[in-house]
Amino acid sequence: MAQPLLTKLDVAATAAERYRDTVRLHLSDMLAPAGRLDSSLLEREQFAAHGYAWVATTVAALGELKSWCRRLADEGQLGALERLIATAGFGEYLAQLLGGLAMSQGEVVRPADLGGEAAAAKLAEDAAVRALIANGNTAETRAEIARAAAEGNFGQQGLDDETLEMMREPFRRIAEETAEPFHHWH
Repeated sequence: MAQPLLTKLDVAATAAERYRDTVRLHLSDMLAPAGRLDSSLLEREQFAAHGYAWVATTVAALGELKSWCRRLADEGQLGALERLIATAGFGEYLAQLLGGLAMSQGEVVRPADLGGEAAAAKLAEDAAVRALIANGNTAETRAEIARAAAEGNFGQQGLDDETLEMMREPFRRIAEETAEPFHHWH
């Protein structure tokens, strides 16, 4: 059951990387037409440069989410909740790559802002991308994840990093002391 999801994640992540790479090439043509970065063009096109940073970060997040699933699968720990989390994350981030990434409350970068319309159309044609968007961050998926969290099930971390685990404990304690007493406000 995990293998079809892992295959979809691999295919979709690769498609997203191709989109990112195409946008990067277009941005390079805009900002370095002579092969060297032109600071005046960077100043003029800073929205596109900033937007590309968001695209690259989003694609990197997809790659890390895919790697997390692969590690869990290799350890036999990729369960239903982890698959839901991965599907929701991929579906949402892929939809944002195609429809617009919110860089702030008033700034959304869309493929057209980056010269990526054709690359976005190609990304949208990918069957794995379409399936993850359609079945990903749905109300039903979010409700299932929320139910599990309400029961104290947050899925397998699969990080195996002793330092990270030591760092998480103080943050968990602070959250319990400062946020949890006011959780009813939500």
